[in-house]
Amino acid sequence: MIKSDLMTKMIEKFKIALMEIENLKIQKSYSEAIDVIDATLSDIFRLNLKSFNSLQDEYLLEIIRVKDLIDAERYIIISVLLQKEAEICDIKGDFSECHLFFTKALNMRLEAFTINDEAELSGFYSQIPTLIDKVNDYEFSEVTILRLFKYYEEIGNYGKSEDNLYELLKVRNKDIATVNLGISFYERLLKKDSATLEKGGLPRDEVEEGLKQLQS
Repeated sequence: MIKSDLMTKMIEKFKIALMEIENLKIQKSYSEAIDVIDATLSDIFRLNLKSFNSLQDEYLLEIIRVKDLIDAERYIIISVLLQKEAEICDIKGDFSECHLFFTKALNMRLEAFTINDEAELSGFYSQIPTLIDKVNDYEFSEVTILRLFKYYEEIGNYGKSEDNLYELLKVRNKDIATVNLGISFYERLLKKDSATLEKGGLPRDEVEEGLKQLQS
Protein backbone atom coordinates (compact mmCIF):
# COMPACT_ATOMS: atom_id res chain seq x y z
CA MET A 1 0.00 0.00 0.00
CA ILE A 2 2.83 2.41 0.92
CA LYS A 3 4.68 1.63 -2.31
CA SER A 4 1.48 2.08 -4.29
CA ASP A 5 0.77 5.43 -2.65
CA LEU A 6 4.31 6.63 -3.27
CA MET A 7 4.15 5.59 -6.91
CA THR A 8 0.76 7.29 -7.38
CA LYS A 9 2.08 10.54 -5.91
CA MET A 10 5.26 10.32 -7.98
CA ILE A 11 3.35 9.79 -11.22
CA GLU A 12 0.92 12.60 -10.40
CA LYS A 13 3.79 15.04 -9.80
CA PHE A 14 5.33 13.96 -13.09
CA LYS A 15 2.13 14.42 -15.08
CA ILE A 16 1.54 17.91 -13.67
CA ALA A 17 5.13 18.89 -14.43
CA LEU A 18 4.92 17.47 -17.96
CA MET A 19 1.85 19.56 -18.74
CA GLU A 20 3.63 22.67 -17.46
CA ILE A 21 6.74 21.87 -19.52
CA GLU A 22 4.69 21.42 -22.70
CA ASN A 23 2.85 24.69 -22.11
CA LEU A 24 6.14 26.54 -21.57
CA LYS A 25 7.53 25.02 -24.77
CA ILE A 26 4.50 26.29 -26.69
CA GLN A 27 5.15 29.74 -25.22
CA LYS A 28 8.83 29.39 -26.19
CA SER A 29 9.76 29.88 -22.54
CA TYR A 30 12.57 27.37 -22.79
CA SER A 31 14.60 28.44 -19.76
CA GLU A 32 11.53 28.20 -17.57
CA ALA A 33 10.75 24.75 -18.99
CA ILE A 34 14.28 23.60 -18.12
CA ASP A 35 13.77 24.97 -14.60
CA VAL A 36 10.61 22.85 -14.22
CA ILE A 37 12.50 19.76 -15.43
CA ASP A 38 15.25 20.46 -12.90
CA ALA A 39 12.81 21.07 -10.05
CA THR A 40 10.79 17.93 -10.83
CA LEU A 41 13.85 15.68 -10.91
CA SER A 42 15.12 17.21 -7.68
CA ASP A 43 11.76 16.80 -5.98
CA ILE A 44 11.18 13.17 -6.99
CA PHE A 45 14.73 11.77 -7.08
CA ARG A 46 16.78 14.17 -4.95
CA LEU A 47 19.14 14.71 -7.88
CA ASN A 48 19.15 17.85 -10.00
CA LEU A 49 19.27 18.02 -13.78
CA LYS A 50 23.00 18.74 -13.82
CA SER A 51 23.63 15.46 -11.96
CA PHE A 52 21.45 13.48 -14.37
CA ASN A 53 23.30 15.00 -17.32
CA SER A 54 26.78 14.37 -15.94
CA LEU A 55 26.43 10.82 -14.55
CA GLN A 56 27.12 7.81 -16.78
CA ASP A 57 23.93 6.07 -17.92
CA GLU A 58 24.64 2.74 -16.23
CA TYR A 59 25.63 4.34 -12.93
CA LEU A 60 22.52 6.48 -13.07
CA LEU A 61 20.33 3.41 -13.60
CA GLU A 62 21.99 1.70 -10.64
CA ILE A 63 21.57 4.52 -8.12
CA ILE A 64 17.91 5.06 -9.11
CA ARG A 65 17.12 1.33 -8.92
CA VAL A 66 15.05 0.14 -5.96
CA LYS A 67 14.70 -3.47 -7.20
CA ASP A 68 10.96 -3.34 -7.69
CA LEU A 69 8.57 -2.97 -10.62
CA ILE A 70 8.31 0.68 -9.60
CA ASP A 71 11.75 1.01 -11.23
CA ALA A 72 10.06 0.99 -14.65
CA GLU A 73 7.91 3.98 -13.70
CA ARG A 74 10.92 5.81 -12.30
CA TYR A 75 12.99 5.18 -15.41
CA ILE A 76 10.14 6.31 -17.68
CA ILE A 77 9.74 9.56 -15.74
CA ILE A 78 13.44 10.32 -15.95
CA SER A 79 13.54 9.35 -19.61
CA VAL A 80 10.63 11.60 -20.56
CA LEU A 81 12.04 14.58 -18.66
CA LEU A 82 15.45 14.12 -20.30
CA GLN A 83 13.72 13.78 -23.66
CA LYS A 84 12.01 17.13 -23.06
CA GLU A 85 15.38 18.67 -22.23
CA ALA A 86 16.78 17.19 -25.46
CA GLU A 87 13.86 18.56 -27.50
CA ILE A 88 14.49 22.03 -26.12
CA CYS A 89 18.19 21.74 -26.94
CA ASP A 90 17.21 20.64 -30.44
CA ILE A 91 15.00 23.70 -30.88
CA LYS A 92 17.82 25.95 -29.67
CA GLY A 93 20.37 24.26 -31.96
CA ASP A 94 22.57 22.75 -29.22
CA PHE A 95 23.02 19.56 -31.25
CA SER A 96 25.98 18.03 -29.40
CA GLU A 97 24.12 18.15 -26.10
CA CYS A 98 20.93 16.91 -27.79
CA HIS A 99 22.65 13.64 -28.65
CA LEU A 100 23.72 13.10 -25.04
CA PHE A 101 20.26 13.78 -23.64
CA PHE A 102 18.41 11.75 -26.27
CA THR A 103 20.77 8.81 -25.68
CA LYS A 104 20.19 8.92 -21.93
CA ALA A 105 16.45 9.10 -22.53
CA LEU A 106 16.63 6.11 -24.89
CA ASN A 107 18.61 3.96 -22.46
CA MET A 108 16.25 4.76 -19.62
CA ARG A 109 13.19 3.98 -21.75
CA LEU A 110 14.62 0.69 -23.03
CA GLU A 111 15.57 -0.40 -19.51
CA ALA A 112 12.07 0.39 -18.30
CA PHE A 113 10.59 -1.63 -21.17
CA THR A 114 12.82 -4.59 -20.27
CA ILE A 115 11.69 -4.47 -16.63
CA ASN A 116 7.96 -4.05 -17.21
CA ASP A 117 6.34 -3.55 -20.60
CA GLU A 118 2.96 -3.06 -18.94
CA ALA A 119 3.94 -0.23 -16.57
CA GLU A 120 1.32 2.41 -15.78
CA LEU A 121 3.29 4.86 -17.91
CA SER A 122 3.83 2.30 -20.69
CA GLY A 123 2.19 4.62 -23.20
CA PHE A 124 5.54 6.38 -23.42
CA TYR A 125 7.10 3.22 -24.88
CA SER A 126 5.52 4.18 -28.21
CA GLN A 127 8.12 6.98 -28.40
CA ILE A 128 11.07 4.57 -28.40
CA PRO A 129 11.33 4.51 -32.23
CA THR A 130 11.45 8.33 -32.22
CA LEU A 131 14.28 8.29 -29.68
CA ILE A 132 16.16 5.72 -31.77
CA ASP A 133 15.80 7.90 -34.86
CA LYS A 134 17.18 10.88 -32.96
CA VAL A 135 20.48 9.11 -32.21
CA ASN A 136 20.66 6.60 -35.05
CA ASP A 137 23.49 8.48 -36.81
CA TYR A 138 25.77 7.90 -33.81
CA GLU A 139 27.52 4.75 -32.65
CA PHE A 140 25.64 2.93 -29.90
CA SER A 141 27.35 1.59 -26.80
CA GLU A 142 27.53 -2.15 -26.20
CA VAL A 143 24.88 -1.95 -23.48
CA THR A 144 22.52 0.03 -25.70
CA ILE A 145 22.94 -2.51 -28.51
CA LEU A 146 22.01 -5.29 -26.09
CA ARG A 147 18.92 -3.39 -24.98
CA LEU A 148 17.92 -2.80 -28.59
CA PHE A 149 18.38 -6.51 -29.34
CA LYS A 150 15.99 -7.39 -26.51
CA TYR A 151 13.54 -4.61 -27.36
CA TYR A 152 13.17 -5.56 -31.01
CA GLU A 153 12.65 -9.22 -30.19
CA GLU A 154 10.00 -8.33 -27.64
CA ILE A 155 8.01 -6.21 -30.13
CA GLY A 156 8.32 -8.89 -32.82
CA ASN A 157 10.78 -7.11 -35.11
CA TYR A 158 13.09 -10.11 -35.42
CA GLY A 159 15.04 -8.75 -38.37
CA LYS A 160 16.07 -5.66 -36.40
CA SER A 161 16.81 -7.83 -33.39
CA GLU A 162 19.14 -9.97 -35.49
CA ASP A 163 20.86 -6.83 -36.83
CA ASN A 164 21.67 -5.83 -33.26
CA LEU A 165 22.78 -9.36 -32.44
CA TYR A 166 25.30 -9.20 -35.30
CA GLU A 167 26.49 -5.82 -34.04
CA LEU A 168 26.87 -7.22 -30.54
CA LEU A 169 28.85 -10.20 -31.85
CA LYS A 170 31.14 -7.78 -33.66
CA VAL A 171 31.65 -5.50 -30.66
CA ARG A 172 32.28 -8.45 -28.32
CA ASN A 173 34.54 -10.29 -30.77
CA LYS A 174 32.08 -13.18 -30.97
CA ASP A 175 32.67 -14.23 -27.35
CA ILE A 176 31.02 -17.41 -26.09
CA ALA A 177 28.40 -15.60 -23.98
CA THR A 178 27.15 -13.62 -26.97
CA VAL A 179 27.24 -16.68 -29.23
CA ASN A 180 25.06 -18.51 -26.68
CA LEU A 181 22.79 -15.46 -26.53
CA GLY A 182 22.37 -15.71 -30.28
CA ILE A 183 21.77 -19.45 -30.26
CA SER A 184 19.03 -19.02 -27.66
CA PHE A 185 17.52 -16.25 -29.76
CA TYR A 186 17.31 -18.41 -32.87
CA GLU A 187 16.01 -21.39 -30.90
CA ARG A 188 13.21 -19.23 -29.49
CA LEU A 189 12.30 -18.08 -32.98
CA LEU A 190 12.18 -21.60 -34.37
CA LYS A 191 9.33 -22.34 -31.95
CA LYS A 192 7.22 -19.69 -33.68
CA ASP A 193 5.10 -20.29 -36.76
CA SER A 194 6.40 -19.27 -40.18
CA ALA A 195 3.84 -16.49 -40.64
CA THR A 196 5.00 -14.80 -37.43
CA LEU A 197 8.63 -15.02 -38.52
CA GLU A 198 7.82 -13.59 -41.94
CA LYS A 199 5.92 -10.72 -40.34
CA GLY A 200 8.90 -10.08 -38.06
CA GLY A 201 11.26 -9.75 -41.01
CA LEU A 202 13.18 -12.97 -40.44
CA PRO A 203 11.92 -15.98 -42.47
CA ARG A 204 12.42 -19.48 -41.10
CA ASP A 205 15.22 -20.34 -43.54
CA GLU A 206 17.20 -17.29 -42.36
CA VAL A 207 16.62 -18.26 -38.72
CA GLU A 208 17.89 -21.78 -39.43
CA GLU A 209 20.91 -20.38 -41.29
CA GLY A 210 21.72 -17.96 -38.44
CA LEU A 211 21.54 -20.78 -35.91
CA LYS A 212 23.72 -23.00 -38.09
CA GLN A 213 26.40 -20.31 -38.36
CA LEU A 214 26.59 -19.79 -34.60
CA GLN A 215 26.69 -23.52 -33.90
CA SER A 216 29.49 -24.18 -36.38
